[in-house]
Amino acid sequence: SEDLKQKIIPLLDEIPEAEKAKKLEVFYPREPLANTTVLKSLINRDFNQTNRWSKTCAIYQIGKMKIEEYKYDLISNLFNPDQLVSETAASALYQINPDLYFENVKRIDSKSQMNFEESIHSKSGKLRPLRFEKVTFIKGMDIFSNTPGRMLAGVVDNLEEIVIPEGVTYSLSGENHDSFYIIYKGELKFYNKGSLLKEIMEGDFLSELVDDGSDLESNLLIAQTDSLIFKINKDNFYEILSDNFLFANNVINHLYGS
Repeated sequence: SEDLKQKIIPLLDEIPEAEKAKKLEVFYPREPLANTTVLKSLINRDFNQTNRWSKTCAIYQIGKMKIEEYKYDLISNLFNPDQLVSETAASALYQINPDLYFENVKRIDSKSQMNFEESIHSKSGKLRPLRFEKVTFIKGMDIFSNTPGRMLAGVVDNLEEIVIPEGVTYSLSGENHDSFYIIYKGELKFYNKGSLLKEIMEGDFLSELVDDGSDLESNLLIAQTDSLIFKINKDNFYEILSDNFLFANNVINHLYGS
């Protein structure tokens, strides 16, 4: 019918999202919302209508903008079972009101308190990256640049942090051989049988390069500076790839240089 065409064609047309919305507002009017109101709506929306990454981005922005009127929304999300969401809420609340953060963080479990201390307010001044920061860092790598944040959040869930002080050697043999590595911070050199094969820098992705059919015991990383790398089990990584074609295609192109 003509009425149905007017509703369907804007969805199918290759036009900007804003223009699609404008054409459809005739049939589905909505009340204009301020940017801050949109953020509140996002963090309180049911998960059936959004995803954990969108909610986390909204919480992060509230902290960045220091929107104090939403502090109680942040406090409620301290108790969110999703660590990505709860950690970002804790960080945002700390930016807005440190006293309120310390008052409420006492109410959560001791393990979460310790994690927050390591990533938000360490007395030593050495902070591990937030899960949110890990996702944005990985998103900035060429291999993952076209991958949705919600997929990369799944990658971060399966990461293990490895700290390698300057001059220390890290072996890629044994169980370490069954993993991929992302260099978050520092510089390392990759050796095989005493020969330098590759210098590895921040933002590099170390994948099947560690397996060239040679003696695995001789595959070594030597830190040239204090380094932090992310380790992810290959099986877990491939499981995530299997759920997203674009993600898998980007990784294959990277691994084989096509």
